[in-house]
Formats: sequence, C-alpha cells, structure tokens
Amino acid sequence: MDLPPGIDIEPDALPRCWPAVDACETEGERTGSRWICVEWANGSCERGAACAKRHRAPTEADEQRLLFSADGVTHDIFGRPRIAATNSVADPGSSSTLHVKGLPPSRTAQERRAALELLSEWGELAKTWTLADPSEGYVKFKKRSCAQMCAEAMHGRPL
Repeated sequence: MDLPPGIDIEPDALPRCWPAVDACETEGERTGSRWICVEWANGSCERGAACAKRHRAPTEADEQRLLFSADGVTHDIFGRPRIAATNSVADPGSSSTLHVKGLPPSRTAQERRAALELLSEWGELAKTWTLADPSEGYVKFKKRSCAQMCAEAMHGRPL
C-alpha cells in the first residue's frame, strides 16, 4: 500500500483512503456523479477508475451543494439518506464538529490538540479543543462536507 511519507501503519490496522495519494479520476467523475464513494473513504473500493462515484476529498462545490440545495437536506456527501432529526437526536451529518475518542496518551493539552490537528488532511480546521479526559477532544472543520468525509474515513480507526 502506498502511504504518504513518514506514515507507518500497523499490519492489522483498518484500511482507509489517504486523500493525498489515493484520489483518482473515476467513471463517476467523467459522468458527473455528485457523490463521493463511501467504499473509497473506507479504503475498500475495488472498482478503482471504473467506480460510478468520485474518489476524492470534498471540494467547495460539494460544500455549496450541501448548504444550498435539496441534496444537502436529504443526503450526505456519499449520497446516503440523512437521518431525520427528532426531538433529542441530532443528525451527525448536519454538523461540522466531530467528537474524537481514543487520543494517544500525552501529558499536555497542547500535545492532544496537535494530535487532533492531524485530521486536517480531510479539510481546513476551524478549531480544536480538548476535554478534562485526556483521551477525548473535538475538531471543528470549516466545511460540513469535510467533517462527513473524516467521520467516515476515520470511523473506528486510530490516528
């Protein structure tokens, strides 16, 4: 597996895409698909260039579609139907903030924030902050689409 320089991966670690090296033009890009491939984000798309969806990180156009069209109301960036928000249950697809658990052990809040900033590979961060629990923190992306992509790609995977 080709990884960015300086990235080592444990043999049993869950796969995921690395946007800097795994993005490629697909059939979906050529035919104008609006959706990003969720299997690609998870590192498991076997269709490669023949995939009917896009293999790339979200763009400004994706963000604008989520903000200003019915697509963003009814679907996430992968084309999956969004969960309708009810009384106390918020739709995670409507937020640009992610709660991160399982941060590596570190002594200072600054070291924990530096670990959270590693998630900037998915898009520009607006803010990071940590909690009293040293294994948890929050990341706020400038774009909701980037938060959705990061949440899918990193789900259950270590930093």
